[in-house]
Amino acid sequence: MCSWRSYRFWSLFIFLVVSLPFPGCAPRATDLRFDRTLAPYAGGRVVRVVFAGGEPFPADTLIQLIETTPASCNFLGLSICLPFFQKESGRSRLNLGVLERDVANLEAYYRQSGYFEAGVIPVVRPVEGSPDDVVVNFVISPGDPVILDTLVIEGLDDLLAPGIEDRIPSRPGAPFDLGAFISSGDTIRRELRALGHAHAVVLRNYTVDLLSSSARAELAAIPGPIVVVDSIIIRGAEHLGRTPVLRQLTFRAGDILLSDELIESQRNLYELEIVQFASVGLAPDSLQIEPVDESSATVLVQITEAPVHQVEAAVGFGTVDCFRTEARWKSRSFGGGARILNLTGAISKIGLGQPLDFGLGHSVCRAFARDTFENELDYRFTGELVQPWFLSPRNHLRLTAYAERISEPQVYQFEARGARFAMARRLGRADILTGLINVEHGRTLASDALFCATFHVCLPADIDSLAQARWINTVGANYARIRTDDQLDPSEGYLLRAGIGWAARALGSEVRFLRGIAEGANYLDLGGRRVLALRLRVGSFFGTTSLGPGHDFIPPEERFFAGGSTTVRGFQRNELGPGVYVGSAPAFDSTRVTFSPTGGTRLLVANLELRFPAPVASELLRLVVFTDAGAVRGLATGETRLNRLRLTPGIGVRVQTPVGPIRADLGYNPYLPLTAPLFLPDTITGGLVRVLDAYTPPRPSLLRRFRLHLAVGQPF
Repeated sequence: MCSWRSYRFWSLFIFLVVSLPFPGCAPRATDLRFDRTLAPYAGGRVVRVVFAGGEPFPADTLIQLIETTPASCNFLGLSICLPFFQKESGRSRLNLGVLERDVANLEAYYRQSGYFEAGVIPVVRPVEGSPDDVVVNFVISPGDPVILDTLVIEGLDDLLAPGIEDRIPSRPGAPFDLGAFISSGDTIRRELRALGHAHAVVLRNYTVDLLSSSARAELAAIPGPIVVVDSIIIRGAEHLGRTPVLRQLTFRAGDILLSDELIESQRNLYELEIVQFASVGLAPDSLQIEPVDESSATVLVQITEAPVHQVEAAVGFGTVDCFRTEARWKSRSFGGGARILNLTGAISKIGLGQPLDFGLGHSVCRAFARDTFENELDYRFTGELVQPWFLSPRNHLRLTAYAERISEPQVYQFEARGARFAMARRLGRADILTGLINVEHGRTLASDALFCATFHVCLPADIDSLAQARWINTVGANYARIRTDDQLDPSEGYLLRAGIGWAARALGSEVRFLRGIAEGANYLDLGGRRVLALRLRVGSFFGTTSLGPGHDFIPPEERFFAGGSTTVRGFQRNELGPGVYVGSAPAFDSTRVTFSPTGGTRLLVANLELRFPAPVASELLRLVVFTDAGAVRGLATGETRLNRLRLTPGIGVRVQTPVGPIRADLGYNPYLPLTAPLFLPDTITGGLVRVLDAYTPPRPSLLRRFRLHLAVGQPF
């Protein structure tokens, strides 16, 4: 009996024979570089490519097989020709050598798809009135397809589940596609290896009768014995260690060698940050413990480790954060075993907050103009410990301790110290369920207008008591399913996210609420690097909520806000939804009235965005047209529905960088300012006085209806 290694040799030999073009089935393409009828058109600009007789394949399939490309037009991502928007590349000039390859590629594609007698003749004709422009017509004669008359599968002996014929691409009665025939053998071999036949091979053979346009195909499976893992060799895990590597493997010595287990084990290793490269597979013959025993095998795990320590620093600028800086130190093997220790520090509002204000004022950071907390730096310091394995390689534990100060312009400032415990479980390849417990001691310093409008607490002494530090302890769960081709700049696929958080007395929380939020996005590849992106985001609080400073009021940092660079771009940050106006004293000046958002208990945001290459520097620049819509339910007594939906259109530009696109979006707000209560300072009590229940600011000029947003990364 031949060994499995000889089976591999003959399988490869037959594969190469099958893959060769079928001899004598179609005329060879003429050497077009010396075709006198085409020579006069060499170098002409190709304005159109036509396929005649190309059935059953559509033109958009055939155009992908050739190199000759017509000059294209691009305006707002559409094929509309306007002056200065026509794009021409080197392939849009007729090259007879390239044209010859195109003919060969088309003929090979038809023969592989079952049309063994297909022939292609290129016809070039000039455009009337424009002697430099030509039209290329590929005249295709596919001939009759060769039909797969008989498909014989041998050697399985009931090893696979019934219905294997329905799971392979080749089907009797259909055109005999060589690619599908090769794939059919691969499918059978893959299923056998998934059952433990690690040395399984499938031999392929076929005959074609061109007179009757029929074919007979045979797939001969040689399963070989079921293979058991006799030992595991690990190489390259210098810092990781043998035991942590074995924990990531889904098999042990003595288990049946299953191909799916090898793939999943390799994926588990790649999830460790210290692993830069991982390979899990059969060891070569020189490392096999029993090289002549085909019923057992040694598995070789090869690992290339990333640097153990990593230091990063970054600086940046945003229209809200002003100048900001961040530094990070990471150990990818803290105490061994791929355990991660991550220390991070970030400071923002540099240029405004003391002592790093530098005298810049609001010239570069207008978002915090006339804000109560404009002169204080924001910060976040975090220490995070990650255990990548807990009872299973699918589980990760994460313990975080943090101290932070966060400001929302014209809304609030939040200071907190806390800790978070989270356990994430990978349910699928890109499905993650996370349970978390958060213990936090913090306080909210909101604008006087927010306290006065939302909680009916307007005197400074009462506001101070409401701003005392409280315990906010929550338990929650988050779910994420990501099916996109790129996390930084997706062009196809979708993502789903959902989360729920519960703050309750049983957790020792002084603030109580139940909140849920869900988000879904879909990315459609329209071809030509055009992407249509859609996103829907909804959120709501459940149960009772209070307007007073009791245990069931909703702190500002927990509420829903909308407006800004990642939600509705026709509004400034947080300005969509309910709020109040605060004027100046002692003399009222309409130009010095500040809008203070109060947030809400329900949220709806929808986005529609078309991204496409720019007409110039298209590899670097992309343009965007978008429409955003959103609504926020307020906290006003008796209000039971979302405010009227607001739609804002806009345009943008993306600059491609290695860290993601840098974007500038310009949104347009067609709506009049919100009518809301107006508060003025009381010079006697120091509090605020509600002077109007319905105040509407002056109509903004056309220029002030535009909102510019600068950021890094796509909005969703």
